[in-house]
Amino acid sequence: MIFVYFMGKLSFETFAEQWEWPGTPENPRQMLFHLLQCETLLQKDLPQYFYISGSPCPPGRERLNYIFRAIFHFDASSFSMTAAFDGEISEKTIPPGAIIVGGIGNWSTSRSSNDSRSISLIFMRELIRIVYTERKQSFYCHYPPAGGILANMVDNARLITEDLSAPRDRRMNAMLSAICEQLKLDIQKFSSAEKQNYPDIVEKAIHYIHLNFQHPINCSSVSEALRINRTMLSGEFHRATGSTMKEFILELRLNKAKWLLESRNFKIREIASQCGFSDPGYFIRVFQEKLGSTPSRYRKNPGIF
Repeated sequence: MIFVYFMGKLSFETFAEQWEWPGTPENPRQMLFHLLQCETLLQKDLPQYFYISGSPCPPGRERLNYIFRAIFHFDASSFSMTAAFDGEISEKTIPPGAIIVGGIGNWSTSRSSNDSRSISLIFMRELIRIVYTERKQSFYCHYPPAGGILANMVDNARLITEDLSAPRDRRMNAMLSAICEQLKLDIQKFSSAEKQNYPDIVEKAIHYIHLNFQHPINCSSVSEALRINRTMLSGEFHRATGSTMKEFILELRLNKAKWLLESRNFKIREIASQCGFSDPGYFIRVFQEKLGSTPSRYRKNPGIF
């Protein structure tokens, strides 16, 4: 299961510096097919679950941008994984048909055979990543971060992972089934509303922006990173999305900030930094200008804005 090996070896900073995930971009239709396979596994006899939780993690390998992930291991030989299983680092043999789940900051490495096949659902602060791996080849799609009911489901799944007081498998199974169903709906909505018919260079720009919005980026830096003429990219981007790249980046950052305010208890300055605002004061001003509320007021009652 080479995907987990990648997670242990590469940091998020690596992916922030290069827009492309190691593997081949996959279309939404194919990812929906893979999600159906996940649902089929969940509907069979209760799968065996392995829970990765707790803080043990080698320095420099913290994955704090990971909120929750689920790895569905399909019909192939078993593989060995080293991780903090329920807070204790150990190596376990993962049999076919098993599901591995984990929350914030978890680290793992694994060894597998060439015929391993898996589907991974990775929820991060800045995006959702779905990865299908077969015979050491990975195919992936990226989507906006979990919001609304899906964000609540992911939070509940993470709490189930960390709850050692009661049997968790049936609760986790039901929660993952609900997550897969909602994820299918969100993918279909996002694919039709935001990705369909975009020119290739615009797709690449949006992809790069989603991975790098927390850094100081603009049209010039995006075009330079993608090696595309700035004027051509700017024009194509505006025609395809109806927004300038500057407007698109600002809206994305504010949407991420709203999500963090609704679902996480970070300080305002931490949210500003995570969303690409180097000056917390400027973040507060632009948030109020665009949304009619300060971040603090929004956090207390997001439903009225």
